[in-house]
Amino acid sequence: MDKIKVGFIGVGHMGSAIVEGMSKSDYFKNLEIFGFDHYPQGMESLNKNGQIITPVNDLNDLIKQADVIFLAIKPQGLADFAKEIQPSQALLKDKTFISMLAGTDVATLSQYIKAKNIIRIMPNVNASIGKSTIAVNYLNDSTNYDDLLSSFGTIFKIPESQFDVFTGVSGSGPAIVFLMIDSLANAAVYQGMNKKTATDLVAAMVEASGEYTIEKLKGTDLNARNLVDIVSSPGGTTVKAIMSLERNKFEASMNEAIDVMMPKKN
Repeated sequence: MDKIKVGFIGVGHMGSAIVEGMSKSDYFKNLEIFGFDHYPQGMESLNKNGQIITPVNDLNDLIKQADVIFLAIKPQGLADFAKEIQPSQALLKDKTFISMLAGTDVATLSQYIKAKNIIRIMPNVNASIGKSTIAVNYLNDSTNYDDLLSSFGTIFKIPESQFDVFTGVSGSGPAIVFLMIDSLANAAVYQGMNKKTATDLVAAMVEASGEYTIEKLKGTDLNARNLVDIVSSPGGTTVKAIMSLERNKFEASMNEAIDVMMPKKN
C-alpha cells in the first residue's frame, strides 16, 4: 500500500500538535508528512527525536508533493495565500485541502482554493496526545478521511452553523479547564498541600471525571447535572461546595466566557 502524502502549510502550535499526535498513532505507518512554514522551528522541534516531518522550502513544491494538505494559516492571510499558489492552479483539481482557519466557511475557502475537495475542521491542542475533539464538515459528504483525522482525536461531524460554538467550547475550552485545574490546585495548596501534588491530583481527577461522564451518559437521556446529583449527598460537603459556586455565578461565568468568543451579530 502506497503511503498517503500529507502536507502541512503552517507548522505552528496547532499544526505541530496535529503532526505530533499523528506520529503517536498506529495510522502513522500509512503516512508520509511534509511541512512548509516561514519559521521552521516547529518542524525542528518535531524532528528532535527522529524525523517525522520533511521540511519543504517552497510552498508550491509542497502542493506538488502532497495528496492531502492541511491548511493552518491565519484567516486574514487567505487572499495572499491564494496568490502565492497561483503557479499550482492546475494541480489543485487533484488535491484535498483540510482547513482549520477559524471563522472561514467552506464556501469562502472554495472561492480562493479551487481544489478537488475541501474539508473544514476545528481541532484543539489535545491533538498532540491524540485526543483532540475535532469538528468536521465535508464539502462532498466524503468519509474517506475519517481514519486520517481520527489519528489525532475524536471527530464530530457537525453543520458549519455550529462551528463557532464548537470553536468556543472545544478550541478554547482546554484553557478554561487548565485554569480550573490550577484554581482547584491552589485551593488545595491553601489547605496545606504542595502545588505539584495538588496539580497532579486535580489533573488525574479531571481526566477520570471526563471518562466517567462519557461512560455514564452513553445511551441515556441523562446529562452531566445528573452526575452532580449522584456525587452530592443531602446535606453533605459537596452540596455546600456546589451552592457556594452557584452563589458566585459559576455557570453564568462559563456562559459569558463562551459568549464573548462568539462572533458578534449585527
